[in-house]
Amino acid sequence: MKSRKQFDSKQSVKDCIAIERGFYLTQLKSPLVGYLFARPARKISDYLFHLRMMEYYSGKKFSKVSYYWHYFFKTRLSYKLGFQIPCGTCGIGLKLCHYGSVVINGEATIGNYCKIYPGLIIGSTPQGVPQIGDNVWIGGGKNSWQGHGREQCYYSTQYSCNKGYPG
Repeated sequence: MKSRKQFDSKQSVKDCIAIERGFYLTQLKSPLVGYLFARPARKISDYLFHLRMMEYYSGKKFSKVSYYWHYFFKTRLSYKLGFQIPCGTCGIGLKLCHYGSVVINGEATIGNYCKIYPGLIIGSTPQGVPQIGDNVWIGGGKNSWQGHGREQCYYSTQYSCNKGYPG
């Protein structure tokens, strides 16, 4: 599997995780309240944590144990939440709004600060795999991405778009 290199240091991974955890856990007062009342948000946040740690450890030479540790927990959460997101496909600031079916091709690229809703399949065609830009909102439904997207777009199930063009 080919994965793009996006984390140079442990600090860059921590910054990415802090950004993505901020989407889900900002309104909570204490960890106990978060554990009791925000479980879906916490599970999505944990899934993204293990995804980012796998991306960090995938290029390291002596960290196979750490990689497979995060792989185990990411796979468990993948079955619970319905996400199939390979390493290196999504940029920083990814927001998964709800748990549900999200399937992304391993060779697709999604830019930074994208918001994805459930019920999405990002596939491929003989012409190639999708390359989606930054700041994109992708709505759910039974749609399949098979083209190229631009930056700052809004895609929904009816393929409406306010900037750029639909897939």
